[in-house]
Amino acid sequence: MTTPPAIEVQDLSLVYGQGQTAVRAVDAVSMAVRRGEMLALMGPSGSGKTTLLMVMGCLLRPSAGRVALLGRDLAQLSPAAMAAQRLAHVGFVFQSYNLFPALTARETLRMTLRLKGWEAPAAEAEAVRLLDLVGLGDRLDSVPAKLSGGQKQRVAIARAVAGGPEVVLGDEPTAALDWKTGSGIVAMLRDLARQGDRAVVLVTHDPRVADLADRVIHMADGRLVEATP
Repeated sequence: MTTPPAIEVQDLSLVYGQGQTAVRAVDAVSMAVRRGEMLALMGPSGSGKTTLLMVMGCLLRPSAGRVALLGRDLAQLSPAAMAAQRLAHVGFVFQSYNLFPALTARETLRMTLRLKGWEAPAAEAEAVRLLDLVGLGDRLDSVPAKLSGGQKQRVAIARAVAGGPEVVLGDEPTAALDWKTGSGIVAMLRDLARQGDRAVVLVTHDPRVADLADRVIHMADGRLVEATP
């Protein structure tokens, strides 16, 4: 039996507003993302990249078309079931890190795992393991204010993969970082895709990030205009 793509999009469109003020943010997009690969989404601001990413991540419903996550058609799910799919199968990495200021790196990971149903002792051990995996074994008890930008993004990556989601989505995860730090973050995400059999999708404006991806898709005016290779 053939394993379905991690993400499959068919003739997907999303329209904001109605009538003359309607904006077609995503227009008849079809694509698939396989497990074990890192895909870069590129294009000018307003081209629909982030909107497409949010649909993939169960944060927005499309106006038309189909999106399947791990072979499951999201259109058939209630809002509560969509949220459950997102929690169980999708991790997010954002440009702004989105870390709780009062929580240490260890507490952030532990809380994420507890929300995913892990028992406290197992969540503690896994939090330590993941932070060690991203090179923060010596910063377990540091709050975000005591971490550099690159270290904060490593915590965010560890949080994104906590609990073993099959899909990791990143919206400009390196935009606030210098390239030495940013390239390390992208390489880490690529390794997590290949070694963990995950699908990783990154929205980026940076061609250096795209060069590290397995595939690159370019968008303009809500449409796919080019794909490489």
